[in-house]
Amino acid sequence: MSSFALLLSLCFYALTINFTFGLITDLPGLIINDMRPDSVKPGRRRLIRRILYVLILLILAGIAVTDFGRYRREKLELESIRSTLSREIEEAAPLSEALSGSYEESEIFRMLRALGYSPAGICAILGNIAVECPDFNADTYGNNGYTYGLFQWNNDGDRMNSLVSWCNSRILYPNRIEGQIYYAVHELEGADPIAARLNDYLKTTEDAAEAAAEFAVGFERCVGESGHETDGIYTGTLYPECYGKTYQDLELRIRKAAEYMQQYQTVSGKYTRTIAVEMNTLSLRHRDSDAHMHLHRLLYLILGYLFGCIFPADIIARLAKGRSIFRLGNGRPDTMNVLKSVGMREALLTFAGDILKTVAAIGLAYLLSHDRALDEYLIWTGVGVVFGHYFPILHKLHGGRGVTVIAALLILYMPLWGSLCCAAAFGFALLTKQDALGAILLTALAIPFGFVFKDARGGCFVLLLCLLVVLKQGRHILSQPKTGPRPAPEA
Repeated sequence: MSSFALLLSLCFYALTINFTFGLITDLPGLIINDMRPDSVKPGRRRLIRRILYVLILLILAGIAVTDFGRYRREKLELESIRSTLSREIEEAAPLSEALSGSYEESEIFRMLRALGYSPAGICAILGNIAVECPDFNADTYGNNGYTYGLFQWNNDGDRMNSLVSWCNSRILYPNRIEGQIYYAVHELEGADPIAARLNDYLKTTEDAAEAAAEFAVGFERCVGESGHETDGIYTGTLYPECYGKTYQDLELRIRKAAEYMQQYQTVSGKYTRTIAVEMNTLSLRHRDSDAHMHLHRLLYLILGYLFGCIFPADIIARLAKGRSIFRLGNGRPDTMNVLKSVGMREALLTFAGDILKTVAAIGLAYLLSHDRALDEYLIWTGVGVVFGHYFPILHKLHGGRGVTVIAALLILYMPLWGSLCCAAAFGFALLTKQDALGAILLTALAIPFGFVFKDARGGCFVLLLCLLVVLKQGRHILSQPKTGPRPAPEA
């Protein structure tokens, strides 16, 4: 639980204790004699009521800000995923399908890509290896045992012996791809001054054919004629001292590198299209602008409010008695008033109707949510339902106490913990005969679970429900009729 959430909970509990201090001192009288708690003075009640109004507005703003912050964070995370997937396009997976299916080719690509070399630079290296060692077998001797490995090192400059000693000093196998690729990079990074000119170039180039020629001259150093038709003349820029010289199979190296690059681009394009579909799915919740995001929240609130303004108690009372529930009993459109003023069967129907309208509002919001997260539409629609039930515009803002609505919301939002809180509050109300205090207890118990098992936004949602219940139920508690003997008139 964050420190902000903890502080918010402590402030709420402090206000609740202050508000109910007089109630607690006179609780035995409330339970036994239904006495009015006169220790809570009217001035204090008005002050605390105003504080509750301010807190409700602040928490609503807090939920909106938290929601917006989460939206922005998820948007940044989505961009990070997009970047990661784009990089994965350039990894070995495409080559394992695009090339000959050789594990060695894809492994070389993966290793060099991880070391920062560009796809074109890697294709240039692969094109040279395909000529020097066509089967990509790292443990291969050539030229009657004079050359060795993927790059056919020889001992001109003691390069072959250096490969073995360098790998042995780093617990690498000189006869395997891993050891030879790392040693080649070691040479490119400065161990071999001539090859070192290639290093930065191979990390930035986008021309695989040109890079293949530069690699043949600076790393392979296959100068001279082989008698093959694929020999070529060097016309590059990295090694001007070699300009115009003939190199063995230079044209073949260039052609192989170009083929690798073409195959890579073809398969990476396929992967790009596949990942574009995945990104489109991931972007469903983020396809709207920030203004549209706030519009969705407003629509959820309005939808919930309209459902909240529907009172099954009023409909059932009119059908059973021909009169509005607002003109029967205590005038409240809730289950208890229907029970006392109409009957048991109608009260059960009212109870089911309040649950149904809550579930229907959340369900309709789900259908309109376009795969948004549960918390997003449930919180805003739920707040709207509670406000509509408490302050219906068609009935001059005179609504019910909303115990059933809030209980249904808590169970939908936190099935396990919401059900436990409802059971505890129902047991308390059954023992004490104080349903209003039971409603306050219901939401107060749920606050810690909202912060701990959900998040700051979920905790604020439950806290908001609790403040609304305290505001509504506290007013009913403090407006209970005073019973008992009246004081004798003064003589």
